[in-house]
Amino acid sequence: MIKVKKKAIVLLITLMFITSISVLILQNLKDSEKFFKVIGTNMSLTQTQITVQNVNYEIRKFFKNKNSEDIQEILSMIPEEIPFILNENIMIMVSLSEYVQEVVHDVNKIDDTYQNDQFNENLDYPNIFFEILKEKKTILKNNKISNNKQVSSIIDEYISKTRDKRILNIKDNFTFFTIPSDTNATYISCKYDININNINSTVNMIFKAGDTNSTKSFDFNFRNINE
Repeated sequence: MIKVKKKAIVLLITLMFITSISVLILQNLKDSEKFFKVIGTNMSLTQTQITVQNVNYEIRKFFKNKNSEDIQEILSMIPEEIPFILNENIMIMVSLSEYVQEVVHDVNKIDDTYQNDQFNENLDYPNIFFEILKEKKTILKNNKISNNKQVSSIIDEYISKTRDKRILNIKDNFTFFTIPSDTNATYISCKYDININNINSTVNMIFKAGDTNSTKSFDFNFRNINE
C-alpha cells in the first residue's frame, strides 16, 4: 500500500511538472509573439532561445525545495522521457537523471603531466591532445572549458590531426568540471530535444539540486533548421 501511495505521489508530481512547464511555454510564446510582431525579427528562432532559458529555469526551480531522498525517489520513478507535446508546432522531450561521476577526465585539470591508465590506453598521441587543449583554453574566458560542445571540439580536433579514433572509447568520460568530493549535494543531468515551428535543437544541462541561479553545464545546439 505504501509503495502504491508513493507511486501515486510521484505520478502527481510528474504531472504537475509537465503542467507547470507547459503553461510557462505557452505563456512565453503568447507574450513573445506580440512583441516580435512589433519589432520584427526571426520569431521562431528567438522564441526557441527564450523558451530554452525559461524551461531550464523551471526545471531547476522544480527541484529547489526537495530533499535528497525525495529527489532520488522522483528520479527513480519518473519516465525515462517526459513529453511536452503542446500542439503540432511545439514538442519537447525531456530526460532527467542523477549526474554521477565514476571515471572522469576533467579537461580543466589536465596538463602535460596528466597520468591515468584509462586515458593512456585510449590515446596514442597524448602530447597532441595536451597541445590542443592548451590552445583551446588560452582563447576562452578564464582559460577554462565551460561546456560539452567545447569538450567535443577538442576530441574532434584530436581525431582530425591524429586519425586516432580510440579516444571515442572514453569520449563520455571527459568532463569540464568534477563534483566536489566534500559535498552531499545531488547533481542532476537534464537533456531534452525541443522543436518549435520546425526549429530543432538539443539542450544539455547539469545543475545542483536546489540551485536556481546557475548551471554547471548549459549547451544549446541546433541540429537543423527547416525553412
